[in-house]
Amino acid sequence: DLLSGGLYYAVTAPGQVAVVAPPQEAEPYEGVVIIPETVCLDGVTQHVTTIGDAAFAGSEVTCVQVPPSVTRIGEAAFAMTRSLHSVSLPVGLLEVSDRLLMGSAVTNVAVPEGVWVIGREAFAACDQLHTLLLPSTTRVLGPGCLDDCYNLFEIYCAAPLPPRQADNRVFDGCRGVDVIVPDDAAATAYRKADGWTDSDALSLWTSGDFSQWVEVGHDTGDDHWQRLDLGQNVAYRVFDDAGQMLA
Repeated sequence: DLLSGGLYYAVTAPGQVAVVAPPQEAEPYEGVVIIPETVCLDGVTQHVTTIGDAAFAGSEVTCVQVPPSVTRIGEAAFAMTRSLHSVSLPVGLLEVSDRLLMGSAVTNVAVPEGVWVIGREAFAACDQLHTLLLPSTTRVLGPGCLDDCYNLFEIYCAAPLPPRQADNRVFDGCRGVDVIVPDDAAATAYRKADGWTDSDALSLWTSGDFSQWVEVGHDTGDDHWQRLDLGQNVAYRVFDDAGQMLA
């Protein structure tokens, strides 16, 4: 394992590295963590493309910013992080792995477009999770992925067809969750689909067209990250001048 900027890395392929858990004798990760897109290890520039299995599990991290260069986050990467209230899932992520945030303290999670599968128990026991955004590409919700999310209030699901639930335990422990889907046709499909008909757990709603242009000030840090104050309770997609989605 190689150490740089307080994070440990392992080489996974030529020019590519994964963030991994600290060795047993090292201090655990804590506080705010900003993962870089590239890192110089032994004089060689490496691209950070992966967060390894259980890399931050059980640690005292409070906020983790993941760069768009990361396309895979391993199983249980942030599991049982009882201080973690915020994590940014990168635009290029391919799937939400099993037990990704299980037992963490996250309050809001936005899954990026392109993700097809939400893994087994991915958000289970996230008892402070209030809002979940699922992309239009969502096809499968893994077993127990939202078990015991007692404070889940709303799911914004952009998928026009109801994602298949791998079993009937997806919403165990959930009550009165508002599920907002794209339109009336989607709502009709959801109401007929297995796993989406539990009226005690779920209420289906449709969202009208909503778009908003905002001009905001920003602070740039380390030429990689910008802090934008956009307001609460709204999900944003951020594009550059060429129309490429950044976040």
